[in-house]
Amino acid sequence: MNMRAIAAVIGGIIAWWILFMAIGIAFGLIWPDYRAAARAFFNNQDFSQFTTAMKLANFVVFAIAGVIDGWLVAQLGRSRIAGIVVAGLYLAYALFDHYYLLWNVIPAWYNLVVPWIIAGSIFAGAHLAPGADTPASQASG
Repeated sequence: MNMRAIAAVIGGIIAWWILFMAIGIAFGLIWPDYRAAARAFFNNQDFSQFTTAMKLANFVVFAIAGVIDGWLVAQLGRSRIAGIVVAGLYLAYALFDHYYLLWNVIPAWYNLVVPWIIAGSIFAGAHLAPGADTPASQASG
């Protein structure tokens, strides 16, 4: 992996959080109850205010952030491998977070799904990037 791809991985890790927060805030601006539930969770680890619809909306937030992030990483790094690395790092993080840290805080069905949505969407986004891993992009990297 070249320096450009390494920088894209680091940027992708940061970009996912920025995208996640921006998209989540946008959902909260449209849906005030969602905003209140998210605020309760981030302030007190209280997930009880999230309805099933809000939990499913979280899946959409994760998926949108992941697809955009994977696409950006692959484009900037000129390598789908950079996107796959970010997906793998987020899978490891989300598995630890949702299967260990948050297991008793958030419903099990939700915890089981979240890591795979996050990592899978980043992986999918990386594979949507045109020109990544082509001989021309590798030669100019």
